[in-house]
Amino acid sequence: MIFIDLNGRCGDQFFQYAFARKIQIKTKCNQPLQLNFFNQQRWKNKINDNSFRNDLCHFNIVENNSFINETQNIFRFGTKKQKKLLKNYYFIRRVARRLRLKCIAKIYQKYIQKNGIYYDDEFFSLLSYPKNKVDVFLRGYFEDFHYYEDEELRKLLLDEFKPIISNAMNNPLFNHIESTESICVSMRSWKEVSQFNDVINSRFICDKKYFTTAIKIIKELYPKCSIFIFTDDSEFAKQNLQNEESFIYENEGNSIEDKIVLMSSCKHFIISNSSFSWWVQYLSKNNSKTVVSPNRWYNDKVDNRLIKNEWIKL
Repeated sequence: MIFIDLNGRCGDQFFQYAFARKIQIKTKCNQPLQLNFFNQQRWKNKINDNSFRNDLCHFNIVENNSFINETQNIFRFGTKKQKKLLKNYYFIRRVARRLRLKCIAKIYQKYIQKNGIYYDDEFFSLLSYPKNKVDVFLRGYFEDFHYYEDEELRKLLLDEFKPIISNAMNNPLFNHIESTESICVSMRSWKEVSQFNDVINSRFICDKKYFTTAIKIIKELYPKCSIFIFTDDSEFAKQNLQNEESFIYENEGNSIEDKIVLMSSCKHFIISNSSFSWWVQYLSKNNSKTVVSPNRWYNDKVDNRLIKNEWIKL
C-alpha cells in the first residue's frame, strides 16, 4: 500500500496526490491509496480556518481510503526496519546540515526510497523507486515540475483533477473565457496566515509592482486579450490593480472545483507563488500558452523547482 500525509489546501493536496500516483504507477501498486488528513484538522484548529479540508473528494481521483490518523504522521504503520531507517535519516540530516555535506543526505535518501520512504525536505529529490513489494510512505509537498512532466502521468492527472460536479460551464464567465484571448491572473493575498510573520516574510512576493509589470507584458504580447482576475481577496486585488475597469473579476462564491475549471480554461496565465495557481496553468490544454511567474517561489530560501525555464520570470 501507499500511505501519504495530506497537508495544506487544494493545490498542496494535488501535489501530494500526484506524487503518490506517480509512485503507484511506477511500482504497479493496484491497492487503494491511503490518504491521511490529520494535518488538515491540525491547521483548522490552529487558525480556525475551514479551508483546511479534504478537497480531493470533489475530484475524479482514483479509489482510495481516506482517514484522520490519531498521530501526526503515517510512519507508525511502517515496519521496524522502515522506522529505524527514518530515525537514522533524522540523524544524518542533522549532520549534513552542520557539515554542509548535502551529498551525505542525498545518498541516504536514495537508500530509504528503495525501502519505501519518501521524506520531502531540503535534501529531497526523486532518486529511486522501491524494488520490493513494501508499503510506501510519503510525507512532504513534492513540489517539483520535473516529477509531473511524464506524459502518461499528465494524461491521468488531467482526467483525475476534473471535478465530479461543477457548474462552471453554466457560468457566463466560462463562455467569455472560451471565446477570447483570455488571461488568467491569479492573485493570493495570504491574509489567512497574516498573523504568522515568518510565513508572510517567506511567501509574500507577488506585490503591486509584480502584477502591474506582468499585465503590461502580457498586453504587449496579446493586445486584444481579456484579463480575468481570480483572487482569494477582491479588495486586495482591486487595491493592487488600481481598480482597472477593463478587468473582469470572477463571481463571488465560486467553489474550488468551479475555480479550477474557469481558471484552467484561460489561454494564458499570470501566476502567483501559489500551489493552486501552479496547478491551474498545468491543467490548461493550451499547448502554446504563455505563463508569467515570479522569479522565485520563496523569499527566505532558494527553491525554484516549480518555475519552468520557458516561462517569463519577473
